Amino acid sequence: MLGTAGPVADFFIIHDYFTAYNTNSSVGDILNSATTVPASAIGFVKSQLSQYGLGIKPVALSEWNIEAVGSRQNTSYIAGVHAVISLGELIKNEFGEASRWDIANGWNNGDDMGLFNIGDELVVTKWNPRPAFFYQYYFWKYFGDRMVSSVVSNDANILSYASSFSSGESGVVLVNKNTSAKTVEVVISNFHPGTNYYWYTLTGGTDNGDFSGSVSVNGNGPSGAGGPLNYASIKADAAPQSGSIAISVPGRAVVYLIAESK
Repeated sequence: MLGTAGPVADFFIIHDYFTAYNTNSSVGDILNSATTVPASAIGFVKSQLSQYGLGIKPVALSEWNIEAVGSRQNTSYIAGVHAVISLGELIKNEFGEASRWDIANGWNNGDDMGLFNIGDELVVTKWNPRPAFFYQYYFWKYFGDRMVSSVVSNDANILSYASSFSSGESGVVLVNKNTSAKTVEVVISNFHPGTNYYWYTLTGGTDNGDFSGSVSVNGNGPSGAGGPLNYASIKADAAPQSGSIAISVPGRAVVYLIAESK
């Protein structure tokens, strides 16, 4: 196909569901797949293009999610943490587009890739957003116009995805893959700090073992599954920028942070 149609293609498409098919994957397997699959997928495409003498063109990941089944992984907050890592790695690896599968599907005892409840999840309002929605919403809200270089020292369980805004602010998304809280010092290079920095912290609930079906935003949790429905009006936490920024990241949590500039 590449030898025949490749030269006239406008872009190339990948579908990838990250984890092993039809497997009751662990938290570690799920989160680790988010850091490895984007690089290996784009690497495979580039190797094929090179093999058939074609130049690189935009690559779209037009379907992606996790295949994990058996423990309600897809409808859990871990699917949201996975989504955050995946988005950061997809940007880092220069994918042109990515579309998460899918908007709504079927409950299937929690093996549901739908971002919203289609109406067959018991005791949950139709179209109630699943945890992954909230993690992606705050990524959109707090990730800037450009990804910039980011390095984590001394802890492989902390991931960071940094960005800058055309309006001057700097942002960083921090992911703690470990179960214990970590205090992270954020140092922003080539930056004139302004008055304050602001952040949101997303944490999972305590139901369903490792795969809670709920998420809290700055301590605001849902009455049942999903997340707080007033998410758009929840105020960010704030602190003055005096010296370096130190932020506590709870176990298996995500922190979205923006620092003002002068």
